[in-house]
Amino acid sequence: MATIESYTNAAGKTRYMVRFRTPAGAQSKKRGIPTKKAAEDFAATVETDKMTGTYISPSLGTITVGELAAGWLARKQLHTAPSHSRMLVSAFKVHVAPTWAAVKVADIDVLGVETWIATMASKGAGATTVLRAYGVLSGILTDAVKAKR
Repeated sequence: MATIESYTNAAGKTRYMVRFRTPAGAQSKKRGIPTKKAAEDFAATVETDKMTGTYISPSLGTITVGELAAGWLARKQLHTAPSHSRMLVSAFKVHVAPTWAAVKVADIDVLGVETWIATMASKGAGATTVLRAYGVLSGILTDAVKAKR
């Protein structure tokens, strides 16, 4: 069962911390929650996820797209033709990395990806280029989901 504690941060604002146990039994906490209601909602979500077996540690989502991309691109080079893997690396470096390399996977949402696609198209990128870049990002994020990040 999760517990909720209030504290005052350095700026003098009241914040809430939720202490809970992970499915493995380790104690964990989430700090900086602005309202008690939000803290209660977070605690309820953690407990529900533990019961349904869908719990994912919040710290796993802190890895960036750039960090995951290296492994994904390396695996693609092993199983695809050299010309195809060069195209994937190029699409990552030119289109995906400038926008997404430093972004944590937990911070990516559908609206952000759709905005990125629309921006590429409005800047004159062709349909094939947009589709290829989207495919690279999608592959990297699929790896993140498989790794429960």
